[in-house]
Amino acid sequence: MLVASLGIVIMVPGRLLEPAIFFQAGWLIFLAGLVLFVIDMFVANMMPRGATLLLVIGTLALALFNFGDERIWIGVLFGAAWIWLGYALWSGRVRRSSSPHMRDEERRRP
Repeated sequence: MLVASLGIVIMVPGRLLEPAIFFQAGWLIFLAGLVLFVIDMFVANMMPRGATLLLVIGTLALALFNFGDERIWIGVLFGAAWIWLGYALWSGRVRRSSSPHMRDEERRRP
């Protein structure tokens, strides 16, 4: 998520500056950060699979079809995924990770 945030930080002044290269570079960094975040969510298997899949579809649609009036539907899809993920965190329905990087004492806890 840090990479995606960095992309947003670069995009904002890039929109105000004359050369469009700053905005485009920020956009690419933002999309790369989202892709890394989605891959990490799949590997960690902590969030609901449906919400993660919706985020994948929204990210790909955002990257591939970001033109014209169709952007509103991409925004709805993308926003629905984030709302679902936020609800899963808020309601405590997040699964504990079974990552091999966890310490042994964390694995023994119920």
